[in-house]
Amino acid sequence: MATRRLAGLGLLVTTRAGGFRFRHALVRDAVANSLPAPQRQGVHRAAARFYRTAQTVPDVRRLPLLARHAAEAGLKEEAASLYLQLAEQARTRHAYLDAERSYSCALEFLPEDDSAKRVLAQHGRGSTRYRIGRYEDAFSDFAAARRLAQRLGDPQREADILLDASTALDWTADFARSRELVDEAEVLAATASSDVLRARIVLGKARALFREGRRAEACATLEHAAALAESIGDDSYETLIISLVLLVFVATGAGKSR
Repeated sequence: MATRRLAGLGLLVTTRAGGFRFRHALVRDAVANSLPAPQRQGVHRAAARFYRTAQTVPDVRRLPLLARHAAEAGLKEEAASLYLQLAEQARTRHAYLDAERSYSCALEFLPEDDSAKRVLAQHGRGSTRYRIGRYEDAFSDFAAARRLAQRLGDPQREADILLDASTALDWTADFARSRELVDEAEVLAATASSDVLRARIVLGKARALFREGRRAEACATLEHAAALAESIGDDSYETLIISLVLLVFVATGAGKSR
């Protein structure tokens, strides 16, 4: 009865599913902050229990709500895993602002000694930040991620980080340093059996050749990168698209018709 009266007063609104929500987020937050911390945390724990098993709520809405309530309830491990999952999903959709926010939340809740997950989050956040123009922040993330990869003894991950940093440097017109990172990644990847990494390295070398004005060599290398990426499939989709887009531009300037 009290909830219905609040809805009648306009403080709450009724959802299509028959539930209730605050009309304004500021009012909701003010009410939440007025509760004693133990009571507020208990509400979030109850909400987290609900959203873990809520079959009527689609995952696109359920998972962000579950992550938020788990975080507010002090369930740091669960919150970190959920935010990492949400970040990866957003990055796949090219929703980089959402991905950056979720990676940041994951890093907030991950323990300092969980290097395996922190390198994933730090690398992921860096790869989203340079895409939204936050270059200096991206370079800081890549540096932190590289240190973690070295601590884990994971040269393949380190090479992947260097290739992302190389692209970011290219976007800031630091072409010489960008080429250096591609060369470093190639050395690190020498012992790795990753075709995806190999295709990215070939693309990075082609981009460097183009920046040096060596268009004919760049065309041939881009064709090689595109062929490699196409043979790999979905895992190298982005490499394939970038190779083909660059190839159109470079080949036109080099006087090629295909």
